[in-house]
Amino acid sequence: MNKKIRLHPFDILGGMRRYLFILVVPLVRGFGTAGGGVNAWIKGAWIDLAALTVIVALGVFRWKRSYVTVTETSVRYTRGLILRYTDIYIVGHISTIRLTRPLYIRPFRAAVVKLYSLGKTRREFRPLILPLDRAEELCAFLSSGRPCGFCGGGRVAVKPDYADVAFTSAASSTIIGGIAFLYALLSNLGQLLGASLAGQGYGVFASVARFFAFGMPPVLLMVPLGVLLLYFLAFLQKLSTYYHITITRGRDTLGVAGGLFGKYQYALRAPAISSVDFRCRLLLRLFKRYSAVIGIPGYGGGGFMPVLIPSAPLFGNVREQRKLLPEFNGYYCPLRPDEKSFRLNNALPFAALAFCFAAAAAAGGVWLRGFKTFAVVWGSVFSAWFSWVAVNKAYAAPRTGLGFHKKHLCAMYESRRVFHRVILPKDKIVAISTRQDPIQRHRGTCRVDIYERGIRAKRHRVYAMPFRTVKENIDGMCREAE
Repeated sequence: MNKKIRLHPFDILGGMRRYLFILVVPLVRGFGTAGGGVNAWIKGAWIDLAALTVIVALGVFRWKRSYVTVTETSVRYTRGLILRYTDIYIVGHISTIRLTRPLYIRPFRAAVVKLYSLGKTRREFRPLILPLDRAEELCAFLSSGRPCGFCGGGRVAVKPDYADVAFTSAASSTIIGGIAFLYALLSNLGQLLGASLAGQGYGVFASVARFFAFGMPPVLLMVPLGVLLLYFLAFLQKLSTYYHITITRGRDTLGVAGGLFGKYQYALRAPAISSVDFRCRLLLRLFKRYSAVIGIPGYGGGGFMPVLIPSAPLFGNVREQRKLLPEFNGYYCPLRPDEKSFRLNNALPFAALAFCFAAAAAAGGVWLRGFKTFAVVWGSVFSAWFSWVAVNKAYAAPRTGLGFHKKHLCAMYESRRVFHRVILPKDKIVAISTRQDPIQRHRGTCRVDIYERGIRAKRHRVYAMPFRTVKENIDGMCREAE
C-alpha cells in the first residue's frame, strides 16, 4: 500500500487555533477606540473582519498542505505552512490503533485516529481527523488488513450482556469521575440555563435532605447524598462508555468496539500486551464478579478501563480470557504471607485512625458547642472511611501472594480497595525490586515491586513476602534470561 490521505475539513478548526494570536490586533484596536463611542468602533470594524479572515484563510491553507502518507512500513504525517513538519512512524512498532467518533463530529462523517507505539516516546502520534471511510481503511491496513476490531468479525468474539456492563460500570465508577462528569455537564449548560438553575438545584437538594433527616440537621445527610449523587453520575457515564462493548480476536490482533454517544474502536497487537489483571472490589465479591483488564500502551485512560472481559465470575473470566488470549496462563500463587502479621502491619494502623476520628467526633459533639455539627459530621465521615480501608486491608491478608511459573509470574495484592490477580509474562517484566525495613529483616519478609513494560512502567506491589524464597526465584529468572 502506498497512498496519500487528505485530512477531513473539520481539521481546519484545529489549524485555526494556531493563529489565534492574530486576535491581538483587533483587541489592541478595541482598547484604542474605547473612548470614542460606538461610531469609532464601527469605523474600524474592518480590521476585526480582516483579522478573522486571515485566521480562517491560514487554517484552510494549512489543511490543504497537510496529508498522511501510508506505505508498507511507515506512516508519515506532513503539515505546516512556512515550517514543514513530517513525523515518520514505523508500522511494526505500533502497538495500538484507536479510532473514535465523538458525538460532535459524527454528523460530518469524520473520525479521529491515533496510533501508539511501544515504549516511551518523546512525542506522541498526533490525532488525525480523517473522513470515516479513509479512517477505517487506514486502521484496517495497520491491523494487518484483517477485519478484527473495525469491520466486525475475528476468530473469537465476546459480547457481554447488560448485567455484566452494569457490574463493570459500578466497579469502575468513582466520586472523582462523578465530579468530572458534573463539571463538564454544568460547564456546557451553565451559560444556556443561567445561574438561577444552580440555586434551584441546591434548594431541591436541601429539601430532599430535610425530608430524610427526620428532625436531624440537613447537613448530616447532604454529605452522603452528595456522594451518592456523584457516584450515580459517574455510573451513568461509565454505562454509556461500555455500552455494546464487543471484544474480538484475530490471528494476532485483538479488537474492541463499543460506546453509546462517542463510538470507539481499538485494534491491539496481541504480542504487545504485557499483562492480564483479574480485579474486583470487596462489595462486588458478594456477587462473585471480576473484571479482566489488560496492559498495553494506548488502551485505556481518560476514565476508560482497559477491559478484556467486563464482568464475570472468576472461572468464567478465566475461560473467556483463554479464548481471547491463550498465551497467558499460570494463576496459582504458592508464596503467601503470614496472615496475622499482615493484618497487624497493614490493617491495624487504619483501624486505629478510625477509632481516633470516632473519638474526636464524640468529644466534639459533647464539648464543642459552636462546632458540634462540623465535628460530628466530618469525624463520622473520616471514621467510616478509615474503617472501610481497614476492612479491605484485613480481607487482603489471605489474598496476597506470588507465583513464579515457567513463562509467567502471577501476583495477588490489594491496592486502593481493589483486589488484583495479575499474570505477567517474564519477557514483559522490565524490573523487580525488593525492600526490607528493620522489622522485615528480623522476620525474613520483604516488599516486592514488579514493573511491567509500557509507556509508563506500571508497578505491582506485593507485601510481606518471604525474602529468601523470592530472592531464589528472582535469581532463577535472571539465569533463564542469560
